[in-house]
Amino acid sequence: MLAACVVLALATGVGCGGDSSEADARASLVADLDSEDRAVADAAATALVAQGKAAVDALQVAPGASLQQLSAIAFVLGQIGPDASPAAPWLIQRMRAQRHLISRGAESLGRMGEGAVAPVLGVLRPGTSAQLRAGACDALGLSATQNATAREGLLKTLQNDDDANVRARAAVALGRLGFREPAVLAALEAAASGPGLNGHFYPARALAALGEPGAAVLLRLMGHASSVVRTAAAGALGEPSEAALKPRLAALEAALADPSARVARVAAGALGEHGAEAKSALPALRAAAIRRRKAGEARAADAAEAAVEVILHPPSVEPDEDETEEEER
Repeated sequence: MLAACVVLALATGVGCGGDSSEADARASLVADLDSEDRAVADAAATALVAQGKAAVDALQVAPGASLQQLSAIAFVLGQIGPDASPAAPWLIQRMRAQRHLISRGAESLGRMGEGAVAPVLGVLRPGTSAQLRAGACDALGLSATQNATAREGLLKTLQNDDDANVRARAAVALGRLGFREPAVLAALEAAASGPGLNGHFYPARALAALGEPGAAVLLRLMGHASSVVRTAAAGALGEPSEAALKPRLAALEAALADPSARVARVAAGALGEHGAEAKSALPALRAAAIRRRKAGEARAADAAEAAVEVILHPPSVEPDEDETEEEER
């Protein structure tokens, strides 16, 4: 019965309750998103996604909807994608009123792409909660936009926002979007090397995503006076990157002798992340393990030994079930 209903809804837009008009049918499907029966709710979501742009107006329900229904609506809008961008202001308003919707809503706004960028940027203005501003950064990072206004909004947030988490999310978004302008690189370097004990990791990771220009900044940060900054840079040099590998491996190998045991530990782990490609670092890793063990720096020694093991014996990657089935066919 349910399967037949779904087929009918997908083909004609008529809901499971037998409503005759398309508007009533969509309203019925939107109401079904709040059903306690998961199968009914999932069927309604599937039907609404299939209707695409035609369902967007019906999905913008009046205030008072349950969190379950709003979350499902956000999911459907995200699956519809760019055609759902006219609903971005409505979704942002619901996120303002219901903080538990922010994570799902941010993902959906990101899937809406370029059309949602302007309303999302409006969230970064003063007077918005830090949690919502962080969600806006996440949405922009997922949007794949190359909009200069988005870049400037994220850059301003990274430099000026008074919340450390929001600044971190802005850094991640800049890296994910691949902005490599000098102003962006300078701001990320400043954030990765700023004062304090926290907040360096995320801008360093963002730099790792920016290819050669980002790697050049990270290599420079490996010589920073602060061990906290060097630790963040070392960890980021272990991230996947299109930047040349040899200079990164050389910097990490040198960091095994860093005065800070923590820097050495993180550098060893980063070398391990490169697997067999880091075989040239094996002598230095073995020497570091012995030296750190003698110095009573057990965690650094353990990290060096673990990196040696991973480089020599990279973990095997289990094939996906779909790939296995395809090979069997």
